Amino acid sequence: MDDEVIGGQQNNKRSPMTLNVSGLWDVVPRLDHYRLSRRAKRPSLSTLHEGNLIKVRLPHPVDIPTLVLISSNAFESIRFMSNLGPDYRYSENNNQTFFSVFAIFFPSVTGIQAGANISGDLKDPASSIPIGTLLALLISMLSYVTFVFFAGGAALRDASGFVTANNTIGSCTPNVDCNYGLHNSYTVMQLMSVWGPFIYAGCFAATLSTALTNLLSVPRLIQALGQDRIYPGLIYFSKGYGKHGEPYRGYVLTFFVAALFLLIANLNAVAPFISNFYLASYALINFCTFHAALVRPLGWRPTFRYYNTWLSLFGFITCVAIMFLIDWVTSLVTFVIIFALYLIVVYRKPDVNWGSSTQAQTYKTALSIVYRSNISLIGMYLFREKRHAMASVPERLAIFQKKHKTGTIDVWWLYDDGGLTILLPYIISTRSNWEHCKMRIFALANHKQDIGAQEKEMAEIMAKFRIRYTSLKMVDDISVQPKQETLDYFDKLISNFRKNDSTEGDCCVTDLELQSLKDKTYRQLRLRELLLENSSQSTLVVMSLPMPRKGAVSAPLYMAWLEALTKDMPPTLLIRGNHTSVLTFYS
Repeated sequence: MDDEVIGGQQNNKRSPMTLNVSGLWDVVPRLDHYRLSRRAKRPSLSTLHEGNLIKVRLPHPVDIPTLVLISSNAFESIRFMSNLGPDYRYSENNNQTFFSVFAIFFPSVTGIQAGANISGDLKDPASSIPIGTLLALLISMLSYVTFVFFAGGAALRDASGFVTANNTIGSCTPNVDCNYGLHNSYTVMQLMSVWGPFIYAGCFAATLSTALTNLLSVPRLIQALGQDRIYPGLIYFSKGYGKHGEPYRGYVLTFFVAALFLLIANLNAVAPFISNFYLASYALINFCTFHAALVRPLGWRPTFRYYNTWLSLFGFITCVAIMFLIDWVTSLVTFVIIFALYLIVVYRKPDVNWGSSTQAQTYKTALSIVYRSNISLIGMYLFREKRHAMASVPERLAIFQKKHKTGTIDVWWLYDDGGLTILLPYIISTRSNWEHCKMRIFALANHKQDIGAQEKEMAEIMAKFRIRYTSLKMVDDISVQPKQETLDYFDKLISNFRKNDSTEGDCCVTDLELQSLKDKTYRQLRLRELLLENSSQSTLVVMSLPMPRKGAVSAPLYMAWLEALTKDMPPTLLIRGNHTSVLTFYS
């Protein structure tokens, strides 16, 4: 006779094994070994539904350490609802709470910032980091939520792992003899899986990917800190090797630090400390982002469309609050360590150009003090009886328009001067008086290249510089001869300074000079026509200043060029940089 072994109980039967589905997932952990249907000729699996029972026939020989039966009755809403509420217990010498469990779980979701840790090695970090981080967050969230829902609906919190002879579940007492279930078994996912080793493979892959990510990112961070000579102890580990400057010494340091924590041999004991430091780093990132957005230094030009200043402040407050809710003692120690590291940086004063928001805050404070009114008006106290007359005094101190509700700022970037002609109008557009004005960019096209390709290349440059604008136009007809009316206007403009070639003096324009500088003069006049055509209705025009060659252009002719460019135009700002780059990529 064929025999069945179920949870250590032997039944002599010729019929297939029959189990009650309602207790299936509680039985699964202890279905150790089966020998069924010896007369079957080939492997097959069949299931027959009979009310609340499922009959399963397995061929011989089959040795399955863990049997999982997938059916429509496996997921039960009643079991899911019973597992829905919290049930924190005494475990690992501590009464568990939401935040103690959160501290253990939190390190499993910190890998979503792997892209930000290696931003220096990315081809396009401005687009790769937001997309990659958000996708990683979405995939991780869906994975964890899906696991929670399926596990909560298919397994009990406490199970003995035994089935009695009459196919009923063996009872157990929580925290006494319940060795299986969601609360007691760390291998519950492996037991519920279709193939147990698949879970081990997934854990191994996840652990390996996290280890490789940290092994690649942390040494780079150590190398950067050492190269900036911020902390003396890290200078030795900052040396690079090979073509790409690989920090091999940093790899060794990272390995031994990780091994030191692994020697504790209790990940649940280490996880709260890891969560605390992760939350501290996230809190600092959020605070730095909020402070930079509040102060708005020159280098603060975020490109992420959905960025919000107050969301960063909320993130900072939330991270700090969770830190203290997990363990206030560890949180205090963490902040003491962070403050000590900050004091080291302040004391050493590394010679690096970070463009920090604290420097911008100092500048902004000094500027606000300078802007304060320090004028003592004689007889001002005589207005005390007439408050309306006293209130009219500050109105006369500023006669310029305070705020532009609409308009455009047109930038004519004619020469590569280091980016100052682009940076200044962008800074103006970020201030409250001009924040409603749109920025338009005009640049000269090269006739040797396709204008469409040039416009695309210019757009990519603006994206790398993080300069926001509404329109970009490449001007390709600058070499066209000016109209006759423009030439007549210019002749009339310099008529009082026209002299013959024999006339001596610096304040005159000779025929020889006009002939030698004819092309440059025509260029300025043609540019005037383009300005009148495109920017005559602008709120502000910012343009590259034409630079005269010393001894080649007389003062009257040069001033005539500037007069022609700005005549009948809106307020115009002429700028010329010294070819020192003032724009940076991705910073």
